[in-house]
Amino acid sequence: MAAAITFGATGMLVAVAPAWLIRWGLVVVAVVVVARAVGDFRLIGVTKRVRDTRFARLDTRGFVPLCVGLAAACGALAWLAGG
Repeated sequence: MAAAITFGATGMLVAVAPAWLIRWGLVVVAVVVVARAVGDFRLIGVTKRVRDTRFARLDTRGFVPLCVGLAAACGALAWLAGG
């Protein structure tokens, strides 16, 4: 679903969904991905307490930066789609 919303920012889905819906969809995707990057204050994200497992190290080094980048990209697309 997130890929379809992001694809809609190209203007290829204008016949399927209005531009305002694509823009708000991008905002929602960005917020969800930022929430994943921040974490649950226990096992995932930058706020995790369990840091000494292999998963925690890979999460910090790989998935958190990926989520931040995806959120920035979706936010930029939403901002550019508005004007």
